[in-house]
Amino acid sequence: MSVKALKLVGLLLALGVNLYLLGRIGVQADQYLQYRREAAALRAEVARLEAFYQARLRQRDFFRSDAYLEVAARENLGLVGPGEKLIVVPAEDRPPASPAAPTTVLPAGAEGGLWARLIALAGGR
Repeated sequence: MSVKALKLVGLLLALGVNLYLLGRIGVQADQYLQYRREAAALRAEVARLEAFYQARLRQRDFFRSDAYLEVAARENLGLVGPGEKLIVVPAEDRPPASPAAPTTVLPAGAEGGLWARLIALAGGR
C-alpha cells in the first residue's frame, strides 16, 4: 500500500470516528433536553400540589375558626345572634319545589328602611 492510500484510509477512519462521536453527542444532548423538560414538568407539578396543600391548610384553619361555627350555626341550624331578628317565609308563600324555608337575618335595628325594601324586592315579604 502506498503512503497516499494509508493517509486516505486514516482520514476516512478519522471521519468515521468523528461522525460516530457527533452522533453520540447529539443523542446525549437530546436526552439532556428531555430530562430538563421532565424536570420542569415535575417542578410545575410540585408547585401545583404545594398550592393545593396550602389551600387545604387554609380551609382546615377556617373550619377550626369561630367564623365557620357562626356561619354553620346560621345556615344549617337557623340560629341568630343577640339583637338580630329571624324572618321565616311561611310555607304557603314558598314555591312548592323549595325543600327548606329560606331565612333572612336582619341586623339589630334594621326592621325598616333599606333592608326591608331589599327583602321586599327579593320576594321575602
